[in-house]
Amino acid sequence: MIPLRECPNGRHKFEPSRVNQIFCSIRCRNAWNNNAYKKELADYKKIMDRLRFADKNFDALFKKQGTYILQDHFRDHKVSFDSARQLHYDSKNLIVKAIYVRYQLTLIEEKIYKIEKI
Repeated sequence: MIPLRECPNGRHKFEPSRVNQIFCSIRCRNAWNNNAYKKELADYKKIMDRLRFADKNFDALFKKQGTYILQDHFRDHKVSFDSARQLHYDSKNLIVKAIYVRYQLTLIEEKIYKIEKI
């Protein structure tokens, strides 16, 4: 006879029907796996939310401002290099291109960036 075990999901005791049985039922096992999956995706969700937010800002900025933006106006328009997928630097360690999801910023002159749809 197999001794009583505690179900990791329901936290109640059960008598397993097999030696390797961990959960009391299929429903508990599925609930446990679904919760583990949600926890695993939490970090990715934060990243995706940040990328979506940047995309919405660029949509509005592209319609309102046009194709050029001064680096001094980044904060006013909530543009940040932190939410870029890729950053390209020149020899002076200056950001010459920032690639987002649907847009990219390209350095044209000093502190002037061109907004382009990808």
